[in-house]
Amino acid sequence: MRYSILLLLLFLGVSCNKNFHVVYPSLETDPVESSEDAADDIAIFVHPNNPEKQAIIGTNKQKGLVVYNNQGKVLHNYPFGRINNVDLRQNIPWNGDKICIVGGSNRTDNSLVFYELNEDDLSLQALHQTPITSSVNEVYGFCMYLREETCYAFVVGKDGVIEQWELMPNPESSLAAKMVRSFDVGGQCEGLVADDEFAQLYVGEEEVGVWKYSAKPEDGSQRIALDQIKSNKQLKADIEGLSIYPQAAGEGYLLVSSQGNNSYAVYERHGANKYLGSFKIKGNAQYGGTSDTDGIDVTAQTFGSFDKGVFIAQDGHNGKQNQNFKLVDFGAIEKIFLDKN
Repeated sequence: MRYSILLLLLFLGVSCNKNFHVVYPSLETDPVESSEDAADDIAIFVHPNNPEKQAIIGTNKQKGLVVYNNQGKVLHNYPFGRINNVDLRQNIPWNGDKICIVGGSNRTDNSLVFYELNEDDLSLQALHQTPITSSVNEVYGFCMYLREETCYAFVVGKDGVIEQWELMPNPESSLAAKMVRSFDVGGQCEGLVADDEFAQLYVGEEEVGVWKYSAKPEDGSQRIALDQIKSNKQLKADIEGLSIYPQAAGEGYLLVSSQGNNSYAVYERHGANKYLGSFKIKGNAQYGGTSDTDGIDVTAQTFGSFDKGVFIAQDGHNGKQNQNFKLVDFGAIEKIFLDKN
């Protein structure tokens, strides 16, 4: 019976490795052009009307941004600068239109950069006439937040200071921005993600754990310790990428990259964000696993052949090739935690 159960789990793309569940990649992206430590973060685009127009926007932090299709093949390479982290928001009101804005933290000139994603050919066009200069100490982590019809960007420096910027369209469709809040987390941070529905900002302090703040600029710097490395043996520094898997009625998951033990922690999205467990991505006959993961992203929408969405993680090694990103069927991940809980 035990052997039969193991075979069933492997068939479903799930197994167990001591205290960590295991899933397997179903696809991977092409490697980035730059060698050594280059790939870092990703953002997922799903066209509102055309399922064929889906994209992964990844960072090559030595060079710029890379746009892949939903099979992981490179569509566009943009040498925009040393963009470390990337995020996007869709359906943003913009001078009488609605657009998708892709933003990132550019370490070349310590700035925030923003682009409009062309939903037909998945190309990027700069929205800013000049980059938005940040005053943090070396821009690092980055995410976006949509509050009704107002879009914001968060950036964190390596020293843990976070700035929140409000984004606004100029009449000629370029972008203007003003800083509306700044606060200090305390230590080095990179992973940031905003939950638009609940107006919450999650921050990964690399050596400490995960904090929860309000994403509203008027709410100051009050915070809740969601989980900490010293109290959760499944976490190990560094805490890196964070992402939200949203479902109806406030359900869903918060996912966190625990780089120190090559794993991913899963929390409930609502309430007190109960910790549900952790998983690792191991290699199979077609694709390698992941290790030393920086950025992650996830979507609950159908993405290519993934009916329940896809989880994407940066792979810090990728064998003898340059770094890339691995794609995992989110249905296999969710099955672990639905069965367990």
